Amino acid sequence: MQDNNSTRMDAVGRMQAQAQERGKKRKRVIIVIVLLLIAIAAGALAWLYTCSNVDMPGKPRNLNAELGMLDGKTDAEIQAELNRVVDESMFDISIASTMEFPDGASEGDIRIENVPGNRYLLECQLIETETGAVLYESGILEPNHHISKGKLLKDLEAGVYSALAVFTALDPDTEDEVGKSNVEVTIIVQN
Repeated sequence: MQDNNSTRMDAVGRMQAQAQERGKKRKRVIIVIVLLLIAIAAGALAWLYTCSNVDMPGKPRNLNAELGMLDGKTDAEIQAELNRVVDESMFDISIASTMEFPDGASEGDIRIENVPGNRYLLECQLIETETGAVLYESGILEPNHHISKGKLLKDLEAGVYSALAVFTALDPDTEDEVGKSNVEVTIIVQN
């Protein structure tokens, strides 16, 4: 009987050992699957971060680039770069400081010019200081173009009016606004 009992115990022990071994194998398979899923997710995130243009339109940015100018530039080189940036952002304006009109409905000398040296397109509006009314709009002027005479948008009574000439610089390719400049002018309506 002992042989029977011992055989049964051996069989039960083997079955338990096999069950434990299967459990260990399942755990290993689950761990391997979880690690593979984590690796796939990490790879996908890394790809999205380095190759995706979701937040960066155009070509991908160099993630190793550092902010600022290169080390070792002389003061003169730094100043030359700063001057270049300022020169590119500047534009000249030209307009008659006093404009005379025979009456509120006639043309007068406005003398608006986009000088040849400007790199931008220009628009000019004359805005009456007291009321904020737009009195004149030039439309777009290319560099080396001018308007000698113009007509007011509003038929003004005889008198002297203070106005603000608002110049808007526009990118020549996109016509997007790149800057503004204002100058005070006087409008004289004679009759």
